[in-house]
Amino acid sequence: MWPTSISISGFRNPDLTGIELFQNMESLCLNNNQLPALPTGIGKLQHLQHLSLFEPELRSLPDSFCSLPLEKIWLGSNQLPDDIKSALRRAFPKQVFRNDKGLK
Repeated sequence: MWPTSISISGFRNPDLTGIELFQNMESLCLNNNQLPALPTGIGKLQHLQHLSLFEPELRSLPDSFCSLPLEKIWLGSNQLPDDIKSALRRAFPKQVFRNDKGLK
């Protein structure tokens, strides 16, 4: 049986290739891994409801990210570019975001 919750925190730019294999994943925690971008495969996690993404180095998201069925997103103080912030605001309702300084 595949896990429905995964936490990957404190690594240095971990290889997330194949993350789309965890198709039943509901909760994903990616914190402080020095990730500059997320893999395109993350958009295939069509059961993903909760995402913790405190990644200060994060500068881009794949287009498929905005099609995720997220109910809660924690972005922390990510310094995302303005175009990505705008895309997130358009893709997800305001109540999805939790105490996020990264969208200001």
